Amino acid sequence: MTSTNIFAFWKTSLQVFTNPDQRKNFILGTLSLLRRGVITLMKLFWWLPIIYVASLTLPTLNLLFFLSINTVTFYLMIMSLRPSTEIKNYAYFYRYAKALLIMLGVNLCIVLVPTASLLLAPEILFLLFYLESDLSMNSALLSVKKAFSVLLFCFPTLMFLCVPYSVMSAIILILLYKGPLGLILFAPLQFLLSFLVLAATTTYYLKLKHEHYNLFFE
Repeated sequence: MTSTNIFAFWKTSLQVFTNPDQRKNFILGTLSLLRRGVITLMKLFWWLPIIYVASLTLPTLNLLFFLSINTVTFYLMIMSLRPSTEIKNYAYFYRYAKALLIMLGVNLCIVLVPTASLLLAPEILFLLFYLESDLSMNSALLSVKKAFSVLLFCFPTLMFLCVPYSVMSAIILILLYKGPLGLILFAPLQFLLSFLVLAATTTYYLKLKHEHYNLFFE
């Protein structure tokens, strides 16, 4: 597909925000997904927000531990949000643990990249694609390809969805130099915003699956 067609698709993808009907459906879909995800997560992992906030506020924690907590939180949120015909119990979350290990490896690789926040969208998309596969290495590679394909065609929309998270992450880095008090007040908001960004991106993923299956999912 030519660059002209890609730019045209960018314009089309932004209709999720500019078209009143699409915007309404997107917001309602995101809120519905978020509600179900929060209920699932709090039912099984009520202690997760406490651990997540602690990982941001305790200065003695090392980088590896922080990344591990952040990755586990990310994984559990996505697993709680994604639609599934399976019963969402502890066995459900354990069944896809291979995806968690891959995510941890990816996060360790990109942590030193200055523009790592730009990789948030393809990482979310990769996980959503991968969770619908047979979890093999070939499927992981194919999921990476699909994720970056969506990023190419829907770049402005995905950046709009993920920019708030990136801004909040930057604020956290600033607060790290200001002392723990600001982080203690700020960290719960970061947790909630992370959940909202993941819910919105998952909703957009489902929209693409419904409307452009042949382009991204085959």
